[in-house]
Amino acid sequence: NCSFAFGEPNFMLTVTNSLAIATNGGLGAWQVYCRNLLLTNGGSLTLTALPTNGLANDEWSGHLAVTQDLVIGSLSWIYPVSHPTNGGSVRIAAHNARIAAGGGINTANRGFGGGFGPGRGSPTLVRRHGGGHGGRGGFGDQSTTGDLIGLTNGSPIAPLWPGSGGSRTDYGGYGGGLVRLEVAVSLALDG
Repeated sequence: NCSFAFGEPNFMLTVTNSLAIATNGGLGAWQVYCRNLLLTNGGSLTLTALPTNGLANDEWSGHLAVTQDLVIGSLSWIYPVSHPTNGGSVRIAAHNARIAAGGGINTANRGFGGGFGPGRGSPTLVRRHGGGHGGRGGFGDQSTTGDLIGLTNGSPIAPLWPGSGGSRTDYGGYGGGLVRLEVAVSLALDG
């Protein structure tokens, strides 16, 4: 029942052996390196990306590297958070990964912020359109035309960018984040 985060943007947490986050505990960081990672009983890990310098998100600006086993138990989550204005995102790499039913990797509302991204919603105050990515964004509160909605952009099967935010920065919601999961040997996804 305790949470903390490392606020220094260039801080790398390196754990020689195993890192366990359990019983509603939470950890926030930019980069984490460990041999084994166990999230259980409501434990969570939030990885917040820094801005990237590239035009395409081929340089990951947040990183989780697990050299052996990544285990996400029921009610436990990894939250990769993309940079809200730049789109820098998190890469997760593990030798083996097991995700239990009721746990997982959640990027909902952790992509580009309102008014940002290649498929951002209308910049006008009154329309408040949703952002787009693999599909078009939603209609705003005062329009049913598709003239200013967030446009489809990027690849729907191999995205390089997180989802675009809706409308303006003061009204638009965040887009969906980006998951880059690389597993070298085995992935068990239980639900």
